[in-house]
Amino acid sequence: MRSARESNRCLLLVVGWLAIGIPTGLVWAEVVTNTTIPVDKAILVNPCVPTEAVTVSGDVHMVSSVTISDSGNVTTKTSVNFESVKLTTLNGDVYQANNTDEQTFSDKAVFPLIQSLETDTEFVKPGPNNNFKLHVTFHLTINSKGVVTATVDNLQVDCNK
Repeated sequence: MRSARESNRCLLLVVGWLAIGIPTGLVWAEVVTNTTIPVDKAILVNPCVPTEAVTVSGDVHMVSSVTISDSGNVTTKTSVNFESVKLTTLNGDVYQANNTDEQTFSDKAVFPLIQSLETDTEFVKPGPNNNFKLHVTFHLTINSKGVVTATVDNLQVDCNK
């Protein structure tokens, strides 16, 4: 039988591992984070119609599901939705996103876990040869509780002819 002193040492060791983020063989239940990322007030030039500036308004909706295995691997499934993001020209024409992007990545459980996520979203409006793709790079940080925070690192546009 262990003495109280030995039991306290074991308890302190486990608490220390948890405090610095070393996996202890515990498996997380799935942690789901809904994140709203504002992209208001960005002004871009449509590469298909170079004389056309567009103003970005709305929020990107990101849902991330994070799990950790007993071997210490973190798996993150992320769905990025641009449906509420609108791009409006000076004359009032509106481009609308028409897709959702889903990605999965895995890594070792060393927190905070930092990832980049890149996605391409097509924006369309009526008329020929004026649709384009918006390429967005997100910066994701996953904390030791599995909660994801995200920010937009970069926006680029490419003609979609």
